[in-house]
Amino acid sequence: MLRLGGDGHLQVARSLLQLLAAVESPQTYAALRIGLGILVIANVSTLWPHIDYLYGDLGIAPAARVCGQEMARLSILCHLPSWGPQALLGVFTVVALAFTLGLATRLSGILTVVLYASLWARGMMSWAGEHVFADFLFILCFARCGEAYSLDRWLRNRRGGPTAWRPVPSWPRYLMILQLALCLGVNGWVKSGEEWRSGEALHYVLANDRYHRFPPWTLLAALGPTLMRGLTYVVWLTERCFALVVLGLVLRPWLRSRGAPGPWLRVADWLLGRRVWATLAVGVLLGITVLLNIGWFAPATAVAVLCLFRGDELGRLVRTIRPDRAPAPMCEPAAPPLSWRLALPGLFMVWHGCGITTHAIQPLTGPLGVPSLASAINTYERYTGTMQYWQMFSPGIARQNHLLRVVVVTGDGQRLDAPSDLDLLDHGRRIKLGYDRRQKIHSKLLERDNTRLRKAHARWVCNTWRDASGQPPAEVVLLRIDELLPRPSWSATYGAVDPHDRDAMVPREKELTTVRCTAP
Repeated sequence: MLRLGGDGHLQVARSLLQLLAAVESPQTYAALRIGLGILVIANVSTLWPHIDYLYGDLGIAPAARVCGQEMARLSILCHLPSWGPQALLGVFTVVALAFTLGLATRLSGILTVVLYASLWARGMMSWAGEHVFADFLFILCFARCGEAYSLDRWLRNRRGGPTAWRPVPSWPRYLMILQLALCLGVNGWVKSGEEWRSGEALHYVLANDRYHRFPPWTLLAALGPTLMRGLTYVVWLTERCFALVVLGLVLRPWLRSRGAPGPWLRVADWLLGRRVWATLAVGVLLGITVLLNIGWFAPATAVAVLCLFRGDELGRLVRTIRPDRAPAPMCEPAAPPLSWRLALPGLFMVWHGCGITTHAIQPLTGPLGVPSLASAINTYERYTGTMQYWQMFSPGIARQNHLLRVVVVTGDGQRLDAPSDLDLLDHGRRIKLGYDRRQKIHSKLLERDNTRLRKAHARWVCNTWRDASGQPPAEVVLLRIDELLPRPSWSATYGAVDPHDRDAMVPREKELTTVRCTAP
């Protein structure tokens, strides 16, 4: 048993050990497990239509070429035969469903993280923000998230086990809070472009054919440039200031313990409280989900906001919604003894917390000054799948549509359009309820340094496109179409009129890649 005296250093050590030894009701972890589990299944399901393109031998990243690379060789897919991607996606769905339902929770959670990381490491061509799932699911594996709302608990009760909630450690939730603050905070501070400073960023995001879920011109006309500018600043400041809620979780209890005056406490409760920043964050993230079709990471981050609340707080909310539901009694043990057995989770908290923090803030502070430590952190994050890349819509927003056009040249010289952004996005007129990964794929193909991927995409078209008589193309040409987006004043001048209908967005084409087709 560890005996701590009154010395200042030992008091600090006691406080840290008490932090590690803290326990709480398990409802928060259960809600995170269910919410993130449902969303990660939905996210991975969007890979099914593109398995051959992403992972097949004739696709853009065949195993023979990529599996020798550092990240790809970590993937289980590199050690499976050609049918491996279909099998792995099927197994992942079953395992992730078991985790969501709370069946063999610890094992199914670990397998979910491992299989998810394998999909990601094998090829990130179509991934957009999916590391949100990996970052939070990895931490959730260290929490006893099957203690509530799970088949494990139901089966334990059927066997005559205790009906009371069993307390769970709080320290994994603290790591999630840090991860959430980095996700939102760094995203906000790297947004330093002119579009964010002028308040025009949200207009250009919604006006971009690649991002919006439905044609935005009626909405932009209804809100007007002034209100859109205000909403842009709300989004920007919510992300930048979200870390205040973390400061509040530490400072507000300290102020109460010091007997701070009531007005100070009320100011701290509002400026540093969860009621403000959690509400704003969820509002922003749900707004992104409704208005933008950019993937499943936004609703996943909204679910992750639950980590700001203890299990008993969520339990009270459930009882408010379902007053007829009798709560399970909470087992309240005596304070656990402070011993050096807490050193292992303590060391993990310090290592993981410092590692993700130093990596996440590098866009703001520059590279870590100790190369060996930076290398160790990068290796750790690669192997655990907890990469930190928080730079969405930064530093500014493109003021142009950048669209991919694919033209096939037949043997007799005809030029025909193959599937591309022209039909996928339909000049922004299409309502996109589901997420199509081709949106991200085409966006990456247009990046300046992706010549190799463009050639691989052209070869895929060579191998899969056929004309009416079954003949392959003789040549494939990839072009980029640039369209200047209308300024915010467009809605004030023309109302809800789509600029495409007035030929206000004049396209300019530029050839990117030409590939001669040969037999596959």
